[in-house]
Amino acid sequence: MNTEIQQRVLTPCPQCGKVRIGVRCNSDMDLRAAGKFVSDLAAVVCIACGYTTLYALDLQRLWKELDMHPEHFVLPLNFRG
Repeated sequence: MNTEIQQRVLTPCPQCGKVRIGVRCNSDMDLRAAGKFVSDLAAVVCIACGYTTLYALDLQRLWKELDMHPEHFVLPLNFRG
């Protein structure tokens, strides 16, 4: 897990307030848009209650894919990018 993600997400659990740890997901689990690879994923897991959040590791590639093919994503109605 990269340092930028660690600084943003290794905060107390939003469910129970306890400690969370960051781990990379296995290679079978990744982020895809219309079947095309976009990014590997990392997980942040609470060691007390198990609450888990997934994060895309390659945000630059995700934004590029979103700009090129917004139809591959489910977007909020007011999304402006």
